[in-house]
Amino acid sequence: MSDVGNMIEHLFKRHPELILPAIVATLAIYAIKALYTLHGSRSQRRKEFLELWKDDPSKRDNLWIEMAVRHAFGKSIPASVVKEIIRRPDCAKNLTDISIAWKYLKYENGSISWSKKRFNTARKRTVGIWILNASYFLSALVSLAIFALIVQGTAPPVAWVYVVSLTIFSFVSLDLSIDLSVANRAVPRTLGLA
Repeated sequence: MSDVGNMIEHLFKRHPELILPAIVATLAIYAIKALYTLHGSRSQRRKEFLELWKDDPSKRDNLWIEMAVRHAFGKSIPASVVKEIIRRPDCAKNLTDISIAWKYLKYENGSISWSKKRFNTARKRTVGIWILNASYFLSALVSLAIFALIVQGTAPPVAWVYVVSLTIFSFVSLDLSIDLSVANRAVPRTLGLA
């Protein structure tokens, strides 16, 4: 075994509480690498989309429009909705915002509505945003407090599981909060839904 391997083995024998943080750090490195790869492929998709979109998209057939938008944004937005969006000023921002908000909408028989009753008024959406923000801050704060206990040595090694779980939950809450706030702003402005 190499000197580095012996050193790591010796370190983990003397400090077994470092095994879980080492595993988490290794997984974090792979997650960061995956995010950079995803960002690179997103940039490539954006470049390909702009190449496809450079001709007047309103003159294209519906299948082409839907597939181009799906390729760029990863969402299946009906061509009639896309055509309505591109007729408006600031169509790039509106199309991006609606693609983010699309998970909160449903399209049936040519009409768009909110997918759940809890989203059908601005007040309910605002309350949802506040709840998601509160869950973000609370879970991040509790995660940080548990991490501080781990660093002080007063928490059991299994506390790392709580730190990782709460951190993931806080970032998911933040992501959903951002998406819902985009939907709350963009859908009434662009699609005219209350």
